[in-house]
Amino acid sequence: MGARVRSANSGNEIDGMAAEAELILSDALHSYEDGAIDQGELTIFQIVLARFHFAALQRRSQLHSDHIIEFAPEVDSVERNVP
Repeated sequence: MGARVRSANSGNEIDGMAAEAELILSDALHSYEDGAIDQGELTIFQIVLARFHFAALQRRSQLHSDHIIEFAPEVDSVERNVP
């Protein structure tokens, strides 16, 4: 999932992956409560989720920066024409 989020093309795509990741963690929590997995395995899920959220944050930042750079020349030219 980390590779997928790093190549996401939109915030909506990242949101969908985040919802999927949260469902996976929820299932892991239920499995832990049922005794199907132990504390160590649950910790691994939590670490993976934290890494996913960090990668998602980085990708959102990159997408935002790309968007600003893409439109910055237009804004710059409009500002120069203002009396």
